[in-house]
Amino acid sequence: MTPAEKELARQLAQRFELYLKAWFTKASKASPLYVVRTQFGIATTAEITTRVIVRRLVTTPALKDLGREIVTLLIHEKNVGRDLTFRQRTRVGAILVILFEKATGAVRFTSSLTRIGGPKMFATKEVHPTDETLAWMNRNKAIFNSLDHITAVSHTPHGDWQDFVINDLLEFIRPSKKNHFTNTMANAPLFINQQERIAAAAMAMSTANRLQRTAWRVNPQVLSVLETAFRSKRSIADLPSSEPPQKPNSQTATKVEWGTHFDLKRRWDNRRRLMALHLSEARHFGDRPLHWRWNADFRGRIYPIARTNVHPQGPDLARALLDLDEGKVIGDKWNHLAYHGANEYGINRKSRQDRLDWVLENTDEICRIAEDPWANDHWCHASHPWRYLRFCFEWARFQKQGEDMITNLPCQIDATASGMQIIALLTNDAELGAMVNLTDTDTPSDFYTQICDIAYPEIRKTNDGMLWEQTHGRIPRAPIKLACFTISYGGGPGAASNKVRTWMRDETERYPFDGKSRTRLSSIIAQEVFKAVRQTGKQAAELTQWLKDLRFVAKERNSWVHWKTPSGFVVVSDYRKGESVRIGLSPSCDENQAWEFFDTVPTPHLNLRRIGSTMPVNFIHAMDAAIMHHIGVEMNREGIPFGANHDCVSVTATDMERTHAIVRGSYRKVFSQDILGSIADDFGVDRFQVTSEKQQSLTQFERFDYMWT
Repeated sequence: MTPAEKELARQLAQRFELYLKAWFTKASKASPLYVVRTQFGIATTAEITTRVIVRRLVTTPALKDLGREIVTLLIHEKNVGRDLTFRQRTRVGAILVILFEKATGAVRFTSSLTRIGGPKMFATKEVHPTDETLAWMNRNKAIFNSLDHITAVSHTPHGDWQDFVINDLLEFIRPSKKNHFTNTMANAPLFINQQERIAAAAMAMSTANRLQRTAWRVNPQVLSVLETAFRSKRSIADLPSSEPPQKPNSQTATKVEWGTHFDLKRRWDNRRRLMALHLSEARHFGDRPLHWRWNADFRGRIYPIARTNVHPQGPDLARALLDLDEGKVIGDKWNHLAYHGANEYGINRKSRQDRLDWVLENTDEICRIAEDPWANDHWCHASHPWRYLRFCFEWARFQKQGEDMITNLPCQIDATASGMQIIALLTNDAELGAMVNLTDTDTPSDFYTQICDIAYPEIRKTNDGMLWEQTHGRIPRAPIKLACFTISYGGGPGAASNKVRTWMRDETERYPFDGKSRTRLSSIIAQEVFKAVRQTGKQAAELTQWLKDLRFVAKERNSWVHWKTPSGFVVVSDYRKGESVRIGLSPSCDENQAWEFFDTVPTPHLNLRRIGSTMPVNFIHAMDAAIMHHIGVEMNREGIPFGANHDCVSVTATDMERTHAIVRGSYRKVFSQDILGSIADDFGVDRFQVTSEKQQSLTQFERFDYMWT
């Protein structure tokens, strides 16, 4: 914590400690406060509660989650209270947060509706800083981004992972709160000893360790543009202006107009808040190297342990703000920088030569953007405007410095529809492989555009489809891509429709449809995309059903299930049913006000339906995690700094050719194994029958120029 943060925490803790002493004198043995007094102590409770709340203020946590974090840290610090149940920890922690608010006035509570285990909506409370606290944070440029120092953004590399737990608090396999997992690779009885368990996760840990040693730094040019945008009354790129949407006329406005306004206002509030958080964090980071700690989920996917909004796996703006700290002389590899710029603008479905030609033809415009992004705002129309703006700054500098320029810009390559790529390789489907660039071709294919071409004629035959075309032209690629994602991971038209409808609601400003029209159109899009995906993937649907049917193994064994990925990582699927419970906080907390909220408490019963429905998506994610583990091991061996985002890698242009070779080698190592046969053996079921003959061309990865692009 900074000196200013420490001083605030000290003052608040003193006031909170005095308040707790007064409350503890009234606490009976039946009160949750009695647990705090006897096991944790007044001074420790006041200090840790204040520290956690102060650090978490800008993340607006739910009261129940913040309360559990406080009690978890108290248990860790004092090494007592480990027998407290899930419900007791939630209740005790929530009471401490409420008492903190009464003692200090530094936070306030708001209520919102959320779904817990079904369609019924329940009220939940969130914790926000007060206006005075926000003003203090802005004055001191404070950023509170971590529960504890071991997960904070550091200016020196974090220690390597060598075990599954650090300091009895931080776990390499991140816990799954939503799914109530009891067993993961870290604790399931699958290994003879701990050494064997660690050896199975060695590749995943090596990848996380390489990512932890990669240093990042805030780009001052992008930060300067963001600061100006935050103060401006003009909307720039995908960021809102400083003025909220104008209200409709209260005398003449219809219900539809008011509904549209509230959608726009909600979107404006959310985007404005995220913009402020990005700006605050980037200012706080300053011109210093930044290291995030990384760990894995139960499938092996690697994530940064970040309570910040700016991190290497963040959205467009967050990634544009971050450069690799270790720069390299670009030399004759500047063409990879040009490819990256064309990709970020949206010229990513043309040949590399076409992309290079496009950048060279537009060099003057790119340099004008770098000189004055506000007067030359053509960059706002890019697919990823902020990352394209960052490229403009780099390309303009290259024009001045030439091949001696030291580049820090992370250039990104990612897989083409990675889920469908994996399915094509496992089922030997050459037709599907050609759609996802598993072929030797001069120009790349775009799977989502081809699906759109198949589905769109049927969509436009409907009344809502015709209305869309008349008012907005052809349906864009984004909702088609969302529907494809859901369907390729085993979801049906209903789940895909929900994704499309959410996208349409978020894009209300651009596509102002009312709620009923959104529902009808999203359903039509989902159904037609579902038919198109089934049409193109001959065995994709059969493989998805085979994976879903593995839930019967769990039912027969009455136990959780597991399988090993091609990197040795063991995926444990242990979904448990949750029970919605009411947690009341009166009268122990406040004699005059009844506080209550709902939470989901895990039960010992397996959720077989969820085990089955999530098998396809968990399998695909475990496969792309295994590919990333192989990539990470090679990157670690060669000392190449890089960023990772599941099926995407970011390196400097200088390292791009070597990275392409590493990616192809990793695919070869993964898909040379009998993956489906191994899973069948793990589950004790019949092997999946691949009807297509073995296509050798699908595994000649060195010939596929656009497999990752």
